Amino acid sequence: MGTTKKEVGVRWVYLFLVLNLFFIKCEAGFLKLEGIEKARIIKVEVDDYIYALSDNILFKGKDNMWKKIFISKGESLRDFCQDNLGNIYLASSINVYFINDKRTERIFSSLEEINCIAYKRGKIFLGTKQGIYLKEKNKWRKLSRLSEEEVLSFSFKKNKVLVATKRGVYVLEKNSSKRIFKGESGEEDESLFYPFVIYTDKFHKKEIFLGTNQGIFFLYENKKFRKFSPQYNFSVRCIKAKNKNNLYLATNKGIFKVNLSKNTTTYLGLKDAYWLAFNHSGELIVATAKGLFLKKEEGRENSLVSLGALLRNEPSIREIQKQALLYNDISPQKINSWKKRLRWRAFFPTISLDCNKTINYDSGSDRFYVGPHDWGVSISWDVGDLIWNTYEKDIDVRSRLTTQLRINILDDVNSLYYERLRIKKDLMRNDLSAEERLKKELRLKEITASLDAYTGGYFSCRLNELKKK
Repeated sequence: MGTTKKEVGVRWVYLFLVLNLFFIKCEAGFLKLEGIEKARIIKVEVDDYIYALSDNILFKGKDNMWKKIFISKGESLRDFCQDNLGNIYLASSINVYFINDKRTERIFSSLEEINCIAYKRGKIFLGTKQGIYLKEKNKWRKLSRLSEEEVLSFSFKKNKVLVATKRGVYVLEKNSSKRIFKGESGEEDESLFYPFVIYTDKFHKKEIFLGTNQGIFFLYENKKFRKFSPQYNFSVRCIKAKNKNNLYLATNKGIFKVNLSKNTTTYLGLKDAYWLAFNHSGELIVATAKGLFLKKEEGRENSLVSLGALLRNEPSIREIQKQALLYNDISPQKINSWKKRLRWRAFFPTISLDCNKTINYDSGSDRFYVGPHDWGVSISWDVGDLIWNTYEKDIDVRSRLTTQLRINILDDVNSLYYERLRIKKDLMRNDLSAEERLKKELRLKEITASLDAYTGGYFSCRLNELKKK
């Protein structure tokens, strides 16, 4: 018997439902970050804050609290990068802006449309529709190399500058450029092959990863390359590695996890993804056409550090709070002591002692002499002080000022104490670069010094005592 049209239709409906349930299940593994307005996010980067770039706004956020640090007026935003000091270089379609906490200013205007921007060792690389602009020693200039190429991405490996264009991948040398990977470009045929993005990392010293409009390629130092051939066909927009074996891809069809050791690809969800980043907790943050999403990495539970482990050999927050109040002489007991002494003051009279002396003149001898001395004691007592004392008003004013100062100091101590624990936790990670580890170690010492300043050196002394036990 043949299959009827009705049976075929039922099968297609069933297949459609199964596929939708699969994608819904994958989507459910992501949590949408709230607080940022609905927008197409094209790039996200993470340090102490999260920076998210949409077509017209650069957001800065932490704990779902977001601030717009740049809003474009009539120009599309394309890319941004940071230098070693945390300053931001933001590229729009025609301009480059410098942004930090103190100022925002335009530092360059391009004659060609801008695609991307990158920072390395004091130099800024700007990729446009027709070549590269370079800023070094506070001067911009256009490179004669690749002057007719549409530049799509930059990356850096050792001392090499890698450039992705629609004709392939080039290495910039002192006075020339060498193509190490060839693409196929064309003005009309959108299906032609070329790299969107170059990616290098500390886990893979010999490989360079290319995200193209036809999947992902591995490029090696010996100029050989191979394509990783998953069961999916997608355009790769961003590549990130969490470790040596696993790559994460942001593509036009969503997020994929590539297992290099098993040569497998797993679809994780989220259609139309643009960029990826990992936060300090190892969680994946994804920029998509519908905003920012967060996903906890698999196996994360095995790397969790318990609160007990962080608090081991650490004084308690209550102990540090108490010591800070005592050292700064603003404990609540001080005000209570004033009030108790003020009540007893009403039972004591006011005593005044005076002394008068008389000066006499003897007309017979034409002389002056002093005396006698008259001593006097007076005692006064205001019974009304037993009910209300005028000094109570002074104590109330001092109490309010002291309370506000105490709250400020406790807030600072609390913030420093728990930030110190978070940094201790971050330093337990194995994937920190040497530069990141140095920054965190310096910040840890800075916080310890601040807690010592609030407690008169008690914090460090107490740490040493607990470590010896």
